Amino acid sequence: MLQQRVQSLLNEGLQQGHRLALSSDLWRYASECSSACDVLLTLSHQDDDESMKETVHWIVNTLRHLEPALVVEVRYHRLNDCYGLYLTAEYRDLLKGAELCHLKKPLKLKFGGGMRDFCFDEAHCFVGVEHKAHFLSGTERALIVKQILESVRIPRGGLVLSTRSRKVELPGSAPLVGQLSAAGLVDRSLPLHNKEELRNLQKGWVMSLVDRQPLDAIKNYFGTEIAMYFSWLGFLTTALWFPAGIGLAMFFFGGGVYRIQQGEPEENDEEDTYQLFSDICFVLFAFFNCIWSTVYLELWKRKQAELAFKWGTYTVEANALLQDPRPGFKGEYTAPNAVTGLPEPQYPAWKSAAVRYCLTYPVTGLCVLVMFAAMLGIFMAQDTANFYFGHSSFFGWVCYLPMVVYALLVVASEKLYRLLALFLNDLENYRTAEEYENFLVSKIVIFQFVTAFGSLFYTAFIIRDMRRLQETLATLLITRQLTQNIMEMAVPFVIEKFKFSQLTYKMTRSMSDDTLRRHVQQNGTSPKIGRSPRLPLPEFVPYADGVEVTQAELESLMSVYERPLDDYLEMFIQFGYVLLFSPAFPLAAACALLNNLIEIRVDAFKLCNTVQRPFGRRVKDIGAWQHSMQWLGTLGVMVNCALIGQSGLVQRIWPGISWASQIVLIVILEHVILGIRALVDSAVPDVPEWIRVEIAKQEHYRTEAFKVLGSVT
Repeated sequence: MLQQRVQSLLNEGLQQGHRLALSSDLWRYASECSSACDVLLTLSHQDDDESMKETVHWIVNTLRHLEPALVVEVRYHRLNDCYGLYLTAEYRDLLKGAELCHLKKPLKLKFGGGMRDFCFDEAHCFVGVEHKAHFLSGTERALIVKQILESVRIPRGGLVLSTRSRKVELPGSAPLVGQLSAAGLVDRSLPLHNKEELRNLQKGWVMSLVDRQPLDAIKNYFGTEIAMYFSWLGFLTTALWFPAGIGLAMFFFGGGVYRIQQGEPEENDEEDTYQLFSDICFVLFAFFNCIWSTVYLELWKRKQAELAFKWGTYTVEANALLQDPRPGFKGEYTAPNAVTGLPEPQYPAWKSAAVRYCLTYPVTGLCVLVMFAAMLGIFMAQDTANFYFGHSSFFGWVCYLPMVVYALLVVASEKLYRLLALFLNDLENYRTAEEYENFLVSKIVIFQFVTAFGSLFYTAFIIRDMRRLQETLATLLITRQLTQNIMEMAVPFVIEKFKFSQLTYKMTRSMSDDTLRRHVQQNGTSPKIGRSPRLPLPEFVPYADGVEVTQAELESLMSVYERPLDDYLEMFIQFGYVLLFSPAFPLAAACALLNNLIEIRVDAFKLCNTVQRPFGRRVKDIGAWQHSMQWLGTLGVMVNCALIGQSGLVQRIWPGISWASQIVLIVILEHVILGIRALVDSAVPDVPEWIRVEIAKQEHYRTEAFKVLGSVT
């Protein structure tokens, strides 16, 4: 009996596994949504079906009453048992919204040409405004509809949403969608992918390894913020060719550089000459790092100004007082907004500062101390491994195992601290999304800087072991790059596919295996299963003959990609590895270059396949990351000068020089290089002169054009 029972369980498991494998292919054949949709608003699932229907009915009627410009369709999402609101607007309303969003569009030549903020009353002055299908890109349409949706405010008297299972009171004058999100009734909002445009990006960007990135196409599809990130990443990758080439030459012809400070010079003249050559290579490469970082940062500031001018975001400025509070912001309605006069929650700034100084910083410091203790433990383990296995040809690989474990520990600790930083940032309760992100970035950068570089500083300036510094840097850099690429592309893709497989498996449990196989292998479409619930709303659109798995449903279940914070952070740490300590490991720039050539495609694959399409944000630069890079460049001068002081070349030039005199000499050298950096920064303008000239020309041409038009009328 027991054997039969086990055999039955095994057969059932194999059958269900086969069924899961069949259903896992259904998401590939998801049908494209036929609705004209710029923004999809998904509502949260509720256990009570009647309450969920009442909620949908209330939200649709409220939107219809408060914002008639929105065109709403309601569809049932069978995969996660909820409803989706498919939102768009008429072309005339979209043009009005373009003015509200301060979108820049090209003027006709007879009106001066160039880019200018769109004005609805002067729409005839802009190029292509007659072409409804092409004047506004999909990203711009989604941004406008999102702005219209977020501008819908609750009447001053407030509203009450009452269903069978709950009652929600919404305060007056507050953003409707923000309050519904805070109440847990709205899940998320997202723009949908355009399959044709996405297919072109897949072919010309993701799958193309040698062609230049189509930055204009990326900007039109994902917005200027993401296009600016990929432009910066491509610019950094190009700049890395120089230290990579020199580093390769130094590594193979300069003795690997790790010989520095490995003991007193040998009496052998040949060995002494070789050591001198190695010292000179080390010092020259450290000097080159200082010059290279300065030139790269200055050239990038000019490059991003050119892109901002080309993309019409050169004059974009964000005013925090005009921005609505983010949905997670909490406070009391004690005073109106100082600019708009509308009621909004208020939260004292001293409370945020108290949480920041009394809780956040101490907790972050404790986390740093824990990682420092773990680093010391790893170093002790490595010393033990070197003692027992350092001379073994068979077990020599054990000596590298502790640093690999430390590199993986660093990656894992960064993920855990990210969750803690989000919790602490929520406690600090910042009003705007930009302020919230800036403080989140500062927390994560502080922690990751210590975890990523703490062991390197300890090895270089406390232990003063250049061979170990080289091994540590190589292990951290290579292990970090491999794990992050896997976690960015492979892991999310597998998780998303498995999640969709589970959902489609639940959907198809009522179907026979033969029917399921027929749909997968013959029809190449998703099967129609059951019937969707009906709603007494004119906006409700049922599927014909049942429910299909649509692309919109799948996209609503994908992970959210809000902003490229993690991508910038990853490259920031990599830039630090190359700039600060690559004289000890000249191959660092080559490893970074190889990684970046892959990283561009990995990030592109992630955006096009594994995450929701983000709303395009309009930016003029890379924001706080530019200041972080400038700060890292200054630190790079200090660290490279300190490494020069430890290179042994100083003692060779001035034999018998005291330690104090050596420190003074290095400090003087450091200040000279920092002074040169300051002179270069002031001498090279951040904005190219031709941009200033073009802006002045456009203003002149517009003034003359309107003078002529005024005289004619």
